[in-house]
Amino acid sequence: MPTILIGGYYGAGNIGDEAILAAMVDELRSQHADLLLIVTSWEPERTSRDLQVEAVYWKNINGLLDAALRADLIILGGGGIFHDYWGIDPDTYLRHGFWDITAFGSLPLLAKLLGIPCMIYAVGVGPFHTDLAREHTRLAFERSQIATLRDNESLEFLRQTGFTIDDPNGPSIKVLPDPVFSLTTSGADDTQVSDFLNHRQIQNNMQLLGISLRYWDLESPLDEWLPFIADGVREFLKRNNEAQAILIPFQVLHATMHTDDSIILKKLAVLINIPDRVNLISDPLTPHFAQALIKRCTVIMGMRLHAVIMGINVGTPVIALSYAPKVLAVMKLIGYEEFCNTSLTPKKEVLAGQIQKAWDQSREFRQKVQPLHEELKRKTKEHTRLALELLSNLHRRELQFSQQFALQQVRYLSQADEALSRLQNEKLLLQRDLENLLAQLVNREQTVLLLSAQLREIESSNFWKFAKFYYRLMSRTPIKYFYYFFVALKYEGIQGALYKSGKGIKSAARTLKNFILNKKENTLTQKEVSEKLKGILSGRSLKGAVILTSAFVFNELYNQRVINLSKFLADHGWGVIYVAWRWNEHETMPSIGEEVYKNIFQIPVDMFLENLEIFSQINSLQKYFIIEFPHPDFLLSSLRLRRSGYKVVYEIIDEWEEFHKVEQAGWFNKSTENTIVLNSNFLTAVSQPLIEKFSDLRKDIHLSPNGYNPSLLGEKHRDIANKKRTKKGEFHLGYFGHLTESWFDWDFLLKVLDLAREKKLNLYIHLIGYGESSIHTKIAKYSKQVKFYGKIHPSKLHKYVKTWDAALICFKQGKLGEAVDPIKIYEYLYFGLPIIVKGISHLDGFPSTHVVTSEEQAMDAVLAIQNDRENKKLETPREDIVKREQMLAKSTWDHRFTDLLESLESEKWMFL
Repeated sequence: MPTILIGGYYGAGNIGDEAILAAMVDELRSQHADLLLIVTSWEPERTSRDLQVEAVYWKNINGLLDAALRADLIILGGGGIFHDYWGIDPDTYLRHGFWDITAFGSLPLLAKLLGIPCMIYAVGVGPFHTDLAREHTRLAFERSQIATLRDNESLEFLRQTGFTIDDPNGPSIKVLPDPVFSLTTSGADDTQVSDFLNHRQIQNNMQLLGISLRYWDLESPLDEWLPFIADGVREFLKRNNEAQAILIPFQVLHATMHTDDSIILKKLAVLINIPDRVNLISDPLTPHFAQALIKRCTVIMGMRLHAVIMGINVGTPVIALSYAPKVLAVMKLIGYEEFCNTSLTPKKEVLAGQIQKAWDQSREFRQKVQPLHEELKRKTKEHTRLALELLSNLHRRELQFSQQFALQQVRYLSQADEALSRLQNEKLLLQRDLENLLAQLVNREQTVLLLSAQLREIESSNFWKFAKFYYRLMSRTPIKYFYYFFVALKYEGIQGALYKSGKGIKSAARTLKNFILNKKENTLTQKEVSEKLKGILSGRSLKGAVILTSAFVFNELYNQRVINLSKFLADHGWGVIYVAWRWNEHETMPSIGEEVYKNIFQIPVDMFLENLEIFSQINSLQKYFIIEFPHPDFLLSSLRLRRSGYKVVYEIIDEWEEFHKVEQAGWFNKSTENTIVLNSNFLTAVSQPLIEKFSDLRKDIHLSPNGYNPSLLGEKHRDIANKKRTKKGEFHLGYFGHLTESWFDWDFLLKVLDLAREKKLNLYIHLIGYGESSIHTKIAKYSKQVKFYGKIHPSKLHKYVKTWDAALICFKQGKLGEAVDPIKIYEYLYFGLPIIVKGISHLDGFPSTHVVTSEEQAMDAVLAIQNDRENKKLETPREDIVKREQMLAKSTWDHRFTDLLESLESEKWMFL
């Protein structure tokens, strides 16, 4: 099968370049159906999916070489790719750091090296600022057999490089229209645009001024020219009270200002300052949608070249802002130079007058341009005809030794570049860490000086003396055992409390007797407790010792990952030092230094940090330090413990950077977490998005999702949700978990309730959880539909779940939600609930789970579940049952941690 490798600025979300690629692919296939196409892309998966082609990442040099070795023809283009706005480095050909001329010029160079024909396809050339750029552009064209340019201005810039245009022995050069002139829109595209505008309350009879701008600061800063555009648009809108402006981005790539039009358009909207008349689009668009949207406009004002071309395609009058010669060139092509501004600072009366004139002459524009457009569209087919003609003349030969040697040297250089890049990144991270550590030391010293006076004042107060007495009473006297008894009584009943606390009560009674008889036990210092624990763990017959950090005090009754991991390790013969967080040493914490569970000893974090040297001396063949959250103190601890034979394990259980952004992890430091990642012996992550986040630092992150505890939920409560049905016409949707506004999407939930009212559905929401102080204010309007129960112990959830028809996970869209692996989804499945998820797309493959992105989709899922139940389709399909049971079987904490422990104990992974 003939194979063509196509390279250009593809996969970066630039509508113009994506339209060129789509047009090229369509035309190649229409003229030659039997083709294999490989495209270089910044986002290969999307390019492959959207166009049904193979794709390779642009900077994957080995992948690029492999694709070229398969190719019978290499096509470079189209688009304006030969310029030196951002300089040129001739040493970067076929290397990871190439850009612009050297990046695109690498394809003709590779074609020349391998003896493969090359076509430069529908490109723009110039302008140039350096002779070096002209030289390397000339070399790229000389290494091709055929080249097509999209305008005469590019031909002139090519002449200036020293390239001989009419050389009979050189490449054939033709000037042909931009391939996007062949882009067409369908009725479906028009309908999609109409629905999009209606959703924004833009009615079909409203007249629209479309605006497409891009960031540009090479002639003058953005802040100098953008106000001129805003003034002209504002003046036009004031003259036309019925007109609306719609701001259309042609690239939304969050990399730089140059690649994100939405930033500039947002600034424009602020400067225009008529918010009810200006509609800003901030999301990426597809080429067909963008052209259909321009078709809907009365006038399009375009700075992006392909906004101008799309206006011509659909007959919408164009006002052009020529930031580069290519924009003026296309306006000359259609004979409308008078509507092209060669300056980005037109006077507001001039720009408003241009828009008004085009607005009033829309019919004349369409009549004049339509026949010209048909001719341009016909000529675009010539690009592809020339490419296929070159393909048909192909005679591939076996590679010579010199070619093979050159390819191997390129591969070696690529490997060296990657290694150098990793070392540079590690060096940068270490430099940042050192700077942060120095800053922390300075800050801590200053803080100590500032707080010491306040601390002395507090310690001398009567309240502090009473608090110390209460702490000693509750943590160091027999009263603590009775406190634990009443906690167990609350959650487990009298039998459970007696069973769990019997030994403790007996011990309490004995101790209380001695206490009353003034036979008090000696109180140990933190250092003495640490020495005692070191002796216990060193003396017991254990597989090894684990120090494990936690944000929670140990409580056997709860279902957090860190508590279950501790119990699992202890049950499998490991000794565990459970380091529980507290903010200062005066904060009350139960069971300090005690064996809270067989082989698990709890200590506070301050005790751990102060006595790190003692814990580093625990005598054990296998020793692990497991970090559950990347606090800066644990970075320093991990480095010290590693020197004492500990292997450091970092469990990435949350998107801590995003938690920090919503002010939920004030201690977080990004460079600290990166350093922990780089220096850990073993890494786990609870979700694939978290693995991908750190993939540029480590490629060996072990996926270890969260799980659930069947015994905690109650063995007899499995599928409890299928045991009781609600009244016909009602639907009960429940949620349990954190309700913090930082990530729980309250707006979405309340809009679902509004939509249910519109559809006459009796929807009831049941909320179990904590973390949102203003919850009653939020749900006041929906008091008859929403019931809030507060915090419920996991062992009691079955009492509430049995009345639910489905369960909900409702997170805000963003990285915080997308990265999590919520424990509650396993618990929902255990109870037999269908699940509606918003904000965590990677749960899409879970059984009985409906992942939605809008209120309408959520309502569709609700109605589908309700329809099945009211039509007696209560039995879950067998394949769904099998899938759910398989997932539940492998999602218990025991299964999760068995996999984790096997990976740790096998030691088949490489320690740093």
